[in-house]
Amino acid sequence: MSSIRMEIFDERKSSTVEKDDDAIMEAMGYKQELDRGLGSFMNFAFGFTEVSVLACISAVYGYGLSTGGPASIIWGWFATFFFTMCVAYSMAEICSAYPSAGSVYHWAGMVVPKEYTPVAAYIC
Repeated sequence: MSSIRMEIFDERKSSTVEKDDDAIMEAMGYKQELDRGLGSFMNFAFGFTEVSVLACISAVYGYGLSTGGPASIIWGWFATFFFTMCVAYSMAEICSAYPSAGSVYHWAGMVVPKEYTPVAAYIC
């Protein structure tokens, strides 16, 4: 009985969130057109992206050991992780402020003055 109530609650919550998103997009002057489903190809693409990191590590592991040793590999991972997370958090913040399907080029155009919008969008 409680699982049925939970499913009904989740459906209501989902529809409320979608209506809120539609209102935000409408206030920005856009119509919601992005399909929010993950298909089998998208799941494959995400998985392939994650596995490619492991393939890259195995390809350059010997070079890292011969030029800097284990310390350079370990500290390199920490430094890379830190800066990658800085970029990810920044993009997540911008994405939450401007939720559109335009991605980075659109966000760049939204956060710079009007006269620099084409240049910023082109660079990104």
